[in-house]
Amino acid sequence: MSDSINPYIPGRPVDNPKLFFGRREMLASLRENLIKGRRVFVVTGAARMGKSSLLRQIPDHLPKDFVAVRADLSEMEEDERRLDRLLWWLADIVGREVGRQLDVQGLEPSWGEFEAHTERLLESFWPQVRAALGRRSLLLLLDDLDDLHSEAPDLLDSLLSVLTDWRLRDERLAILLAVSPGLQENLMRQHPHLLGGAQSFVLGPLSSEEAGRLITWPVDGVLTYDYGVARRVIEITSGQPYYLQLLCFEIYNRCAQSGWVNQRDVDMVVEDLVGREIADFRAMWDESSPREQAVLAALVTIRGARGMVTVREVRTILVKSGARASMDQVAAALESLAGRGILERLGALSYRFRVALLRDWLAKRVDLAEVLRHTRWEGSGRASGGQAVVRLKAKRGQRRKAAAAAEKEADQQSDQESESERARRGWWWGAAVAILALLLLLVAVPRARRVLWPEPTPTATSLPTATVRLPTATLTDAVTAPAETATVPLPTDTPLPQPSETPSPTPPLIVAHSMPAIAYQSSERGQDRWFVQVMSSNGSDRLRLAEGQSGFLSAPTWSPDGSRIAFASDQKGQSDIWVMDSDGSNLVNLTNDEAEDHSPAWSPDGHWIAFASLRDARYWELYVMRPDGSDVQRLTWWEDASDLSPSWSPDGTRLAFASKRDGNWEIYTMDRDGSNLVRLTDDPADDTSPAWSPDGSRIAFATTRDGYAEIYVLPIIGGQPVNLSNAPFSTEHGPTWSPDGGRLAFYSDQDGEWDIYVMASDGSDWVKLTGDDTNDQVPAWRP
Repeated sequence: MSDSINPYIPGRPVDNPKLFFGRREMLASLRENLIKGRRVFVVTGAARMGKSSLLRQIPDHLPKDFVAVRADLSEMEEDERRLDRLLWWLADIVGREVGRQLDVQGLEPSWGEFEAHTERLLESFWPQVRAALGRRSLLLLLDDLDDLHSEAPDLLDSLLSVLTDWRLRDERLAILLAVSPGLQENLMRQHPHLLGGAQSFVLGPLSSEEAGRLITWPVDGVLTYDYGVARRVIEITSGQPYYLQLLCFEIYNRCAQSGWVNQRDVDMVVEDLVGREIADFRAMWDESSPREQAVLAALVTIRGARGMVTVREVRTILVKSGARASMDQVAAALESLAGRGILERLGALSYRFRVALLRDWLAKRVDLAEVLRHTRWEGSGRASGGQAVVRLKAKRGQRRKAAAAAEKEADQQSDQESESERARRGWWWGAAVAILALLLLLVAVPRARRVLWPEPTPTATSLPTATVRLPTATLTDAVTAPAETATVPLPTDTPLPQPSETPSPTPPLIVAHSMPAIAYQSSERGQDRWFVQVMSSNGSDRLRLAEGQSGFLSAPTWSPDGSRIAFASDQKGQSDIWVMDSDGSNLVNLTNDEAEDHSPAWSPDGHWIAFASLRDARYWELYVMRPDGSDVQRLTWWEDASDLSPSWSPDGTRLAFASKRDGNWEIYTMDRDGSNLVRLTDDPADDTSPAWSPDGSRIAFATTRDGYAEIYVLPIIGGQPVNLSNAPFSTEHGPTWSPDGGRLAFYSDQDGEWDIYVMASDGSDWVKLTGDDTNDQVPAWRP
């Protein structure tokens, strides 16, 4: 049983450098810019993104001739907020801190010198401090300007005017301001002489690796996270520092005595959190206009949308619920919510919750019909909706004020407790949990420990899997005519799977041929040139072979013996099918046609390469040719819609492919000569990139039926398609099977950029193979 103290501190800035994670590039950039002579900086980011914690780390990363002084404007007494008092308060902090660091006495000014004399800061105080500094520079870190702006905006303007004069008098003075994005824009317009050339640092969520370290490193030796659980914590919190601290704080309290964290523990903690009053979430709702509240209520009703929605989708939900909302009104509300940091904009018209936990919290309290009864859509603008009048339901009937008061009282009580008192109370709490666990073990199967989520590259991730209940696809034969479309009901919502009490086993070893095992296309960040690359099945030994496509990508394809690779490339201007040895030598252009050629697939017997081409029609059609480019034969003739991405059955008798012949992308199969057409999928979403399993029983494909693209698998003989990837807030494409059928490689933007991953054929045991600054897509596993 551990007697250590909970290292997580939700709601408080991080002072301890050992508990501060991420932002290393920003700290290094600040130091470099100070050395180069830059003197004005702005740190900006949404609320709870770690601005105050970053400012506390800056003094340890400065050049040796800089002295840093931090002043938090929220700590100034509200009833003393006038300019002479503010300048004296600031001078007192500067004088005490400079005196402490330089071991100089008598730099603290008296209030009497400043009362009614705002000029004293620059006329008498600063020359004295400058003399003590000598050739050193002062970096003044001003935190929480938003607090002063909300209480006294004119006072903030006056302060910035003083800072402008201060900079004009002393070019060695450096200033860093921490503000919200909205206030930054206003201040830069109002004070261009001070902020016009300021260097900006924008804080966003932590990367997966940074967040993973925040989760596991502070409790190393105390808590062991079950395989994939850390990844789940990152998803729930969207990688935001405050919510990571909050969730980890609660997990520690629940699991420190047992020393182990599994998926069920996390789900129980989340269930408890979303049932509580979270002051930030409550404020987000209460400060929203009626139209913004209606949009939020519509967002939480969307299931299976991967967190991302478009303006049109939100309006459709509102209109179906009886609201007379226009596209412009919905777009304005979404944009306003994004500007306030509640949502984040993913594209021109797409949005999602900035913190995934907020969606679950609102879902416990929001009723769309009730919200719409208090929302008017006539007219335009925020004012037409009136004031926000819908109040969220509190847990067990508690009123909001009572809950907020209780939360404040609990925080105050927590602040007053000593570390020893916390430890003793944790001991008794842990003893009770241990007794309860012992009783459960008498009637339950002993639980096996899983492997801790690994830190080093390749990053191991694991996501919960779910079987999505979809109607069985109708197999309809059509040899000489289009397949008759069967009426298939839309998929129903499937509840998220309940976490298993039994930890998953240690991830199986990836089985494949000797290196190289996977070919893929890769480009440097910000570059348009793509290259065919190969690597081993664990992501190591990467080797660049040849230049690939510059735009519309398709996966390379291996010859059955693994000795050659065919791929699409536009290195000579037009997109052609090329072939080369597996080491990049003996490069040959097979098609060399003025028309575009695409998506090659090598037959299992090695005698044919299927591909798509525009050579005979306006749309993509499928062809086959010999591996030397001869004997080209056309297979499909549906000239008003495209057919793409052929995939051979293991016995070489049939081809699966994606076609838009029935209005949207669906998966079809046909005989090797183009006959005996069968439609496998029938869904309003787009189904693409089919990949036949090595045993011929299943086809993996990418689909947008859940909003973001997911990797599904479909039995050939009929049955329900199953969502394998099932990963919130990311997109997965391009499945390809390992030779033994036990694993699937694919590419995903889980960490904000495209990388290659593999997972087990049941969707478990994710492993990230690439993770550098390159953009990696369209993998192909060697036979």
